[in-house]
Amino acid sequence: MGSPASELQSDGARFTDEVAYRLDPMGKLMAKIRPHLQNAPITEALIDFQVRRASRLQPEAVHRAAEDIDGFKPQGPVVSLETRFSMTDGGVKQVSQSRELGVRLHSADGKYVMLWRTNGLSVSRLTPYETWESLAAQANVLWKVYRDRLPAIEVTRVATRYVNQIRLPIKLGEEFEEYLTASPQIPKELPQFVGGFTQRVEMATSDLNLRANVIQLFQDLNDDGATVVLDIDAFKPCELSPESTVVWKLLDELRVFKNQIFFAHITEKTVGLFA
Repeated sequence: MGSPASELQSDGARFTDEVAYRLDPMGKLMAKIRPHLQNAPITEALIDFQVRRASRLQPEAVHRAAEDIDGFKPQGPVVSLETRFSMTDGGVKQVSQSRELGVRLHSADGKYVMLWRTNGLSVSRLTPYETWESLAAQANVLWKVYRDRLPAIEVTRVATRYVNQIRLPIKLGEEFEEYLTASPQIPKELPQFVGGFTQRVEMATSDLNLRANVIQLFQDLNDDGATVVLDIDAFKPCELSPESTVVWKLLDELRVFKNQIFFAHITEKTVGLFA
């Protein structure tokens, strides 16, 4: 993960570039915050902007605007799938509806993916991940292209999302707490074997300034261990001009928050797997 740009204060804990000075509520020592991990388990890192427009924009206009972007080629439409449930005399009725939002573009080397949408832009870096600075620099260039070709009234949300895929050498009967600080707790009266789990938590800083959706997904348990996906989507609602440089200040703050969340969810033993 990239290095924090500043300190954050949360629940009485001080986090800096070097160390987290507290235990988690269960008394387990969380990992120190590092400026960089040599073999970070990041499979995708993205920066996202959502915007508001004066009038509705059609997907066809997005396709046209996304043509002839240096180093990128269209790969197909971006589609949103909405599912609604309603109660009827016959039971529960499910209705699914798809809606096109824009176009997906890939860089020539396959390392970057862009989603040009009617309501915003996302820029993703795939493996191998490099640094926050290189991702932000690329996103800055592409954001300028997007906002020039598809003008908007304001930016309503900025976000950075990191998807980490962590392979744990955990054995049958070994405690999750050796590697994870927020693993699920099973009542002692029940069998303790866990074949998998999915956990989703919405969190925010104490002033509600920054927010995050955090997903932990445990899967693929076998003789060699198991895979845990730690998906961190840190975001902030806002009302900013598309030309404002404040969006980059907010993204730096979100990056710090994201790093805090990542290292707070794992132990030093886990860091040792990819430091």
